[in-house]
Amino acid sequence: MSCPARHIAGNLVWTDRGGVLAVWRIHPATYPHASRADKLKLHHETRAVLAQLRGEAMLLSLTVPIDPVATVGRMVADIDLEAHPDWVVAADAALDLLVDCDLYDRVRFLAVDLPAPTLRAGAASALGAASSRVTASFGLPATGPSAVEVRRRRQQEADYFTRFGAPARLRRASATEVAWIYARAWRRGVGDLPLDGPQADLAHGDPVHDPHRQRFAAEAHLHGPRLRGPALSTLDEAVTFEGGQRESRPRGAGVRRYVQITSGFGASYQAAGVLADLPESFTFPDGAEWFAAADAVADPVDWYARLRVIPNEDAKRGARRKLRQLVSQQSEWAGETAGLPSSLGNAIDALDDEQAELDASSDPLLAASMVFSVAAPDPRDADRQISGLQAVFAGGEYRLARPIGDQEALYEAGKPGSGLPRVCRDFEQMLTPRQLAAGNPFAGAELGDPTGVLFGISLDGGTARPVLLDPARGPATDRSGSIAITAALGAGKSFSLKYLAWATLARGGRFTTLDRTEHGEWVQFAQAAPGATEIVTLTADANVSVDPLQIFAGDDALQFGTGFLCLLLGIGIQDVEGDVLSAAVKTVLAERNPRAARVLTVLEERAVAERGRRLGDAAELVAGRLRGRLSERLARVIFGDEPPLRLSRADSVILWTPGLKPPPREVLLSPELSRRLLGEQLLAQAMVYLSAAIMRKIAFTDRSRFGAMCLDEVSFLTASVEGAQLLEEGLRESRRANAAVWVAAQDVASLGEPRLRALIPIRLAGRQGSRYAAEQALELLGMDVDEEHITALQEINPDPARQPERVGEMYLRDLDGRVGFIQVLPPRLPGLLASWDSNPRAATATERHPVPAANQPTPPAPDRPRPRGPGPAGPPTRDADPEFPWSERESPAVEGAPSAPPTGGAHGRATLADHLPLAPAWRPTSPRHPPARPGTGHR
Repeated sequence: MSCPARHIAGNLVWTDRGGVLAVWRIHPATYPHASRADKLKLHHETRAVLAQLRGEAMLLSLTVPIDPVATVGRMVADIDLEAHPDWVVAADAALDLLVDCDLYDRVRFLAVDLPAPTLRAGAASALGAASSRVTASFGLPATGPSAVEVRRRRQQEADYFTRFGAPARLRRASATEVAWIYARAWRRGVGDLPLDGPQADLAHGDPVHDPHRQRFAAEAHLHGPRLRGPALSTLDEAVTFEGGQRESRPRGAGVRRYVQITSGFGASYQAAGVLADLPESFTFPDGAEWFAAADAVADPVDWYARLRVIPNEDAKRGARRKLRQLVSQQSEWAGETAGLPSSLGNAIDALDDEQAELDASSDPLLAASMVFSVAAPDPRDADRQISGLQAVFAGGEYRLARPIGDQEALYEAGKPGSGLPRVCRDFEQMLTPRQLAAGNPFAGAELGDPTGVLFGISLDGGTARPVLLDPARGPATDRSGSIAITAALGAGKSFSLKYLAWATLARGGRFTTLDRTEHGEWVQFAQAAPGATEIVTLTADANVSVDPLQIFAGDDALQFGTGFLCLLLGIGIQDVEGDVLSAAVKTVLAERNPRAARVLTVLEERAVAERGRRLGDAAELVAGRLRGRLSERLARVIFGDEPPLRLSRADSVILWTPGLKPPPREVLLSPELSRRLLGEQLLAQAMVYLSAAIMRKIAFTDRSRFGAMCLDEVSFLTASVEGAQLLEEGLRESRRANAAVWVAAQDVASLGEPRLRALIPIRLAGRQGSRYAAEQALELLGMDVDEEHITALQEINPDPARQPERVGEMYLRDLDGRVGFIQVLPPRLPGLLASWDSNPRAATATERHPVPAANQPTPPAPDRPRPRGPGPAGPPTRDADPEFPWSERESPAVEGAPSAPPTGGAHGRATLADHLPLAPAWRPTSPRHPPARPGTGHR
């Protein structure tokens, strides 16, 4: 074996056959759940690129192992680890999980032959390639091309790239990526080579260009009149055996349709199949995408397509010639009583269609050899993998052939720059760019953010891929970072919100929410929340006041005070009563010490002063209603004499209103029913509005830190005009305040009007309780509303008692508008998830460790007992506990703080400090015992 590349300069490759390749990295479009319009758009872009190919070209789609250390490195990027020890614990837990998993991603490349600009240049290239082979046999370095040729080829590549007209889909590959294509080929199955991270070293560093030996030392540079660079022989250090060596063949093995590749890493067995037959006709989208079969199996599958580009005029002449031959065969069947064979008629029709398509455009014809390849350390495993792939293709009327004796040739043909073997020509498929684009070579399943919390894994494919989510990325990139979650009861809304909240706090952000539950669901969450926590208990006997006229100032006091009182009294701001109330609030705000209780006095004084007039009667009506509301017990927290709440600067602030029950959304939206509301219900609705205003003020004040305002079951806010207006203002202003608004509801309609939902870019949808709710959720995600998706959305994340391995399934639309199917991946931190549990099964534990009474310190969170025994090897196996679908390993807990999993040292497990270059001045003294967090406060 030998590497076809002689020199690599950027994305240009000089080959040992005298040619020059240009290699581009393909940026795929997320496809599995895209709308029909987006799929057709991708097809159009792909066809446009394929139609511009000339000479010979190659499409490659290669699986790449995801380095757990590199993934965790993305989690901690731009985070001060010394200041945020809880995030170190979370990163260690993520590393502990990922090292047990087989994670693969897919990278795609397009390589094209650059034609020689002149005959003389072509002859010179061929002569240089021949001389390099001779000098290499004597151990001498190859002579590089001249500087003039390098400049000419770079200009040629730039012209080719401009002709594509698809900068969003293609970018120039780096020399590291090009070298990786060759270096990984012979390591597959025994020592898969990552493309990033510390495991991506070839240990062949160039002391000139790569003194730290951290990347592939493959790139050549101009030195004087010629291109010079390191020897590329290290990119191919293996020996191949067609059918395997005799001593390594399994006993009783029959036909050996694989190639054995022996290297210092061991013996790899690679089996390849060529796409031999395609259906006579296929539909697009959702019918033809044959390249997606590589992601339909649980094993990593590579594929490549060798393309011979036939110019349009030559293709039309060939089509006419073949058509004449087929038509002439019709006379041979003239005496056959059964008539013409259907295959002959179908072939004639296909050639008619091909000729018509070639006549209608200037597109070339592509002779495509499409090869799929698997690798394993054992030949029987390789046979099993390729047989499974053949079964997938057979179900769609495709045939994947495994040529005997040509496995080595197919392996070599997968290297850019190698010659086109006879076996590839034998299985060529004549396709137009439109037909090849229907196979979807540019489709992918990318999802999530470059950095952030390990939120889950992508289920769109046979192999798992981690999905990171960074709540602060939106404002950091001048976009909204707001999040909307819709799901039925028990389908993961609150859990997902708590996971994101915990990650935000652990990464140095702020968080605030309203807890209306009797048992203090979010108060329990605060027991294990990183940083300092402030719990504000708003009950009739609270020792603080949330008087909006004292908490806020200026225009905020007028807006929120008037809005609160309008909701409390059940009057419209545009009514006469609303005008009178607004005037009274303005009068009170003009005083030295404004208080909401003074509004009643101002109204009574105006009623007396203007008795018998329209405004006086309105003032008397409003004053009467306000006196009635003051009799409610909870009204004391607004109109009482307690000192006003001072907006806290704690990391997390929980407003706890135990048992607050606003009226249902359906009642608020009905004018007739809303007039029958009790005073207690009106006060509850007004309290929700006021709490949302306070939360917005807390989250939006400090622009130096990302802040999140969470509204679980947001329907109680969006049902009123004032609440919807407050939510809209928060959504529109959050970006400028370096903040985000998170909302959750059981159905999409409860999230607010369509114009409000349009302001929320990140959207999650869990299991839906009805067909109508599923249709709404699909529209929210931007997916096609069809029967298949409706059924799927009603069946995901089923009963955890029966299918615990499916707990956490959701659809995610990320900040970039890509939609994917994921499973939420809770952190492996013993004792932490007990504080997130909103399931009634946790009631017993809550009774043993009750929520503290109002204004009492929050005790440390107790550790929740877990089943004993070792955890699973990775995501495919889950714990039977539906509340904790991803297993925990036993680990002693630190009282009052979430415990890290066993790490490093005697436990033999990886830790963050073992891999990431932390500052020398700090190392975590013990990953199992992070530094203590600031204590929790309670008001």
